Amino acid sequence: MARLFSNLEWTGDRWQHRPGRLGECIALVAGTTVGAGILALPAATQPVGTIPATVVMVAVWAYMAVCGLVMGEIVLNAMARTGRPAIGLLNLVRDRFGPSGARLAGGLYAALHYALIVAYLDRGGEILGQAIADWGWGFGMAAPPAWVGPALFVAIFGGLLYFGTERFVDSLNALLFTLALGAFGLLVAAAAGQWDGAHLARGNWGAIGQTVPIAFVALVYQNIVPTLAVKLEGDGRQLRRAILLGTGLPLLMFVVWNGAILGSVGDGWGTGDPFDPLDFLRQQSGIEWLGAAIAIFSEFAVATSLIGQVYGLYHFFNDAVPWRLGERERRLPLYSLIFGPPLGLVTGDTSLFFAALDYAGAFGVSILFGIMPAAVAWQQRDRAIAEGEARSVRLLPGGKGILAITILIAVGIISQQILEKIG
Repeated sequence: MARLFSNLEWTGDRWQHRPGRLGECIALVAGTTVGAGILALPAATQPVGTIPATVVMVAVWAYMAVCGLVMGEIVLNAMARTGRPAIGLLNLVRDRFGPSGARLAGGLYAALHYALIVAYLDRGGEILGQAIADWGWGFGMAAPPAWVGPALFVAIFGGLLYFGTERFVDSLNALLFTLALGAFGLLVAAAAGQWDGAHLARGNWGAIGQTVPIAFVALVYQNIVPTLAVKLEGDGRQLRRAILLGTGLPLLMFVVWNGAILGSVGDGWGTGDPFDPLDFLRQQSGIEWLGAAIAIFSEFAVATSLIGQVYGLYHFFNDAVPWRLGERERRLPLYSLIFGPPLGLVTGDTSLFFAALDYAGAFGVSILFGIMPAAVAWQQRDRAIAEGEARSVRLLPGGKGILAITILIAVGIISQQILEKIG
């Protein structure tokens, strides 16, 4: 079963085959995973040290890759069983856990994605607002109001998503990620000028527990797996490649950036105020273009991450709301649901939502993308055996043992976070 269906597009006089491109799907995974938060990663890992933090990130990447493959497996099997080309997580959970489980999953899903979009609008709008101020807002007038940056960010990137075709958005995402990758290379080169391998030897293995939820949230991408399954026409082998390659590149970027910054930081840096890796680069490098490279990487990394979150919420609301409108007619209300609440909130006090992201991040990700997909896969495999479905898709080897381990790890992370919060 190499392909479940074909993506066809009506061009006005005939149907044309429009298959998804593997490279664009890899860029979508990588862009969703790499957000502007990568720049702040060394601030969280500095107390732990480079080597322990790298071990944690590699281990979390392996776990999140397994979770993504489990998600891909349950989506492909549901598509093959129902004949529907798009199956969202909400419908899969409803089939396994019933309405109560679907409501829990839906609440967690919406809260997590809205918190992420609020964070992206806040960061992306801040960069645009600063650029407007630097260029001379109103020919020397005072800086623009705080709402201008986020509103402009939504107008630009939200408008491109709303009016652009799927192929255009995929190409735009690939272009933005390529530009962000180039700017990232310049930042690493600037940090390398201060690098000292002796700093890498510092490590506190006893504190690695505090980096687990950070790495956990940093490597989230599973919400776009149903989208990838549709783009790749249900091709399991291509979907596996997109997941592994698309998450492998961000892992490499995280490890390189973390090592470049922490390998440049002496023992006396950042002992007072919280360590700011960007402030460190600005003060130590003396490079004039560094600020522009930071702004370019941050803005494009935020934009590519935003695209993945919008895809996730778009399909979620498609599943959750009983629409009576056609696909074209529902685009405006869907995008209003996606961008309206975050834009209204980001112009006020966002501290509540960033606190919610801190709490809901590891909990929500563990439940949504660790426990629930593994439980659905368990049920699907039992049903396939009972009904003799020999052609059931298996993206992940290892039988039920690997599914049980996936669930237990998620439960362990939740327990560790509960103990940390109450302790």
